[in-house]
Amino acid sequence: PIGKNSISVLLAIGTSLLALAYLLPNLRKKLAFIFGEKLKDDYLVKYKSFELQSFFSISFVRYVIFSSQFVLSLLFFGVQIPILEAYMAIAIVYLISAIIPTFILGELGVRESAALLVMMPLGGDELGIFAATFFLWLVNLLLPSIVGAIIHLFNSKKEIQ
Repeated sequence: PIGKNSISVLLAIGTSLLALAYLLPNLRKKLAFIFGEKLKDDYLVKYKSFELQSFFSISFVRYVIFSSQFVLSLLFFGVQIPILEAYMAIAIVYLISAIIPTFILGELGVRESAALLVMMPLGGDELGIFAATFFLWLVNLLLPSIVGAIIHLFNSKKEIQ
């Protein structure tokens, strides 16, 4: 099972990689030197360092928002995991969810399973973890999809008339 030490190590590795990518604007040039011509076709090379830092910053803010939603959802559903450990566990849940290929509704069971796998050893309540994860899926994926479909339906009717 995944314990506190494993989560800490994975978080440290992830944070280190994140810091390297963000703090070294010339990382692309260094990588191109190491890997040679192979990197020239990389899509990241097409962007300037400032653009990459902007994309990265926006992605980081998005990650913090989603992770904070997850923590608040866990607290709301009564999961008794310390907040710092919850953030570390959430990082691993997102990593597992990103690694496992899913499509459309296939993501529904993957994130819940990953959350249970990672958070149960930390003392989390099984029902609370599942409810919090499912609630986030509803709020962040299902509801926006329904609203978007309704808006698209009404816009399509306007175009036909």
